[in-house]
Amino acid sequence: MFLGFLFAVFGGLGVRYARPLARFNEQMDAIGSTTPASEVEPAEWNVTFTKLLSACFLLLGLGLIVAGVL
Repeated sequence: MFLGFLFAVFGGLGVRYARPLARFNEQMDAIGSTTPASEVEPAEWNVTFTKLLSACFLLLGLGLIVAGVL
């Protein structure tokens, strides 16, 4: 149940803050390039992918919690 709780919390945060997470990922990828990290913006597909993956973790976490209760 604890693992399910962690998945649900971090999955929910990932859905809520998908754009900042994707932006942070792009900034980490920009290290060493000529583009300053402050000018990097994530593509819309990357934000959508982050939301979908986070939603999967949220659902997995909720499923583990329900399975632990039953």
